[in-house]
Amino acid sequence: MDGTPEQQQPQAGRPAQPGSDERPALPLPETRPTLGPLGQQALARMLHGYLGHFLPDYYRAMATRGLRIPHRLLGPALDHAVAYPELGGELPELLGNRGHWLAQQNPRWRPLVAIRDPALWRPATSEQGGHLLRTLLRRDPAQARALLRTYLPQESPGGQRAFINQLYPYLVPDDEPLLAPYLASPDPGLRASAAQLLACIPGSALVEQLWTVAQPFLSLTVQAARGPELRVSLPSRWQPDWQALGLEQQALHWGGGEAASWLSQMLRLLPPDRWSTHWHVAPRTLLQLATRLPIGPDIIAGWRSATYWHQQPEWALAFLEGHLTGSPATGESTLTNRFIPGEQAAALILPCIPPGARLSDTPAPWQQALLSIQAPWPRAVQRQVMDLLEDTLLDPPEGKWEEAGECIRTLVWFLEQEIDEADQQEVAYRLHRLLTPKLPHQERIRWALKMIHLKIHLRRSLEEPPGSDD
Repeated sequence: MDGTPEQQQPQAGRPAQPGSDERPALPLPETRPTLGPLGQQALARMLHGYLGHFLPDYYRAMATRGLRIPHRLLGPALDHAVAYPELGGELPELLGNRGHWLAQQNPRWRPLVAIRDPALWRPATSEQGGHLLRTLLRRDPAQARALLRTYLPQESPGGQRAFINQLYPYLVPDDEPLLAPYLASPDPGLRASAAQLLACIPGSALVEQLWTVAQPFLSLTVQAARGPELRVSLPSRWQPDWQALGLEQQALHWGGGEAASWLSQMLRLLPPDRWSTHWHVAPRTLLQLATRLPIGPDIIAGWRSATYWHQQPEWALAFLEGHLTGSPATGESTLTNRFIPGEQAAALILPCIPPGARLSDTPAPWQQALLSIQAPWPRAVQRQVMDLLEDTLLDPPEGKWEEAGECIRTLVWFLEQEIDEADQQEVAYRLHRLLTPKLPHQERIRWALKMIHLKIHLRRSLEEPPGSDD
């Protein structure tokens, strides 16, 4: 960026007021190095629309390495973050002293740096509010919660729900007084969000209340001849005080009826290990027992949702095992696999893939499970997926590729997104083997190769010596 700060200010920041001699204080000298030439070139291209979805990861990598954006790209970076707030969550940490000074001079940019000046942060008037809140929760959680206490009462129910949902990964016991009042909201969506968040707080008071209510409706008996048996005694009628616990009388329910939906809601909010610990029974056994009940789908749906929200690996593994063996206990959802450690999930899934397997658009359970392994994929998964792609494309059953088209496109996308940096070169080499006009999906494979090569380039750009601000 050419010129002195005083010369730049009218173009990049707030225009000087007519007749006023007041000028903003000049920015402090920079203390952090900037990107090198390759990085600056790559960043400029992304800010001008070329594969901009890589920006969040690139920004995070820059922050980890202690780098900042060069002065000449500060204006484009700030404009881009205003236009695409979902991509600029890490931006404030990368602006350097000059960038924060510039942002303060421009009303459009000022909310982007509210993390340094919370008096400027106002969710109701800023599209960046939710993204700023997530950033602030990571860096100054006490300040973030103070702002929520101040501004949440002024929001609409939809706005309140959107902002409290940002708390999910950062919940602490002190959030109970902040969230509890929203259980009394007239908006059912806001009540549901508040209840789910309150239930996930460590040591949640709501969980203790729900546990007292739910226990009489579900019991485990053990008979010498028949073994353990899960028994259900459904609520005979709706209790008005249940709404204060996050339950809804008119909730959607499975075929078990309205009373079954009330029980399912209780199970959804309670950590599922409450039941397995209480009865000293493994989760996989409880899922098997639930399948024998007429309202089993309602019970399993509640436990599946609770496994996801409370992120309990032992229960998630039980759902995955059930899915791989074709048990109705898991339904079609493998969402809970997303927080099973990748190596652990791979150890269950890979042995289920038969020799000579091919991909199909009517997938076997192992094929569905492959798509839900936590990123980055373990090397064994990455190589197995490449073997499957090569076998399906190079040696298709009866010459039919199209039967697996959607799955092939999805797996190629996952290779592009999920593989570890150390495996990118190997995957790129093997994908090149599939680039032949005789094979389908050439456009998708070429795009994946382009993405992988760009990632390699971006990684290398972060390792070069610092560049200049000019």
